[in-house]
Amino acid sequence: MTWAWRQGILRRPTGIVAGGGAGPCHPGRPSGRVVVKLGGSLLTVAGWPAAVTSLVVSLGRPAVIVVGGGAVVDGVRSLDEAARLQPVVAHRLAIDALRITATSVAVSTGLALSAYPEREKDGTVLDTPAWLDEAGRFAALPVGWHVTSDSIAAMVATSLCCPLVLVKRVPPPGDGGIQAAATAGWVDPFFPEAAAGVAWIEWAVPAGPAAELPPR
Repeated sequence: MTWAWRQGILRRPTGIVAGGGAGPCHPGRPSGRVVVKLGGSLLTVAGWPAAVTSLVVSLGRPAVIVVGGGAVVDGVRSLDEAARLQPVVAHRLAIDALRITATSVAVSTGLALSAYPEREKDGTVLDTPAWLDEAGRFAALPVGWHVTSDSIAAMVATSLCCPLVLVKRVPPPGDGGIQAAATAGWVDPFFPEAAAGVAWIEWAVPAGPAAELPPR
């Protein structure tokens, strides 16, 4: 399957005029690193390694990829529903599961897996559990299924003072901004708070044949 991408802007700093698309030369787009939140459900679709690599290259700067849990975390959620685990236990298991999908992306794209993206000169895949365990970040993260890798990616972007690109299967709903996206379930409920310090947020979704994927 050949992938193409549709891209847009969810939030831009005040004073930046819309227009020109959201490509690497978009007027006013910040330079430096970029955090890319990659939806874990995309990892079950043939052709994703080349598609993700092409998207990251098109951004024109080193990317820190935060990978969602997809089917792996869905499995943890099913365990929680069946066994009624203590919330903090389910939370820890879901966070630890993110290392599985992150490792898959690192191996498939040839990027380094690291808990210290600020030390990497080139693109990297975040070792999310290890990153959260640094500097008390895990303890500061709210416990519950209302917090996902969307919010974690926003935390990473805030920490690195860089823009965020949300890569998902479907585009955000309408033009209602961050809160509307959370209300519609496009991002998790905690995301508006987690992303409060992120001035520039973009989105990218599959186009062409890959656009026929069922939304998740």
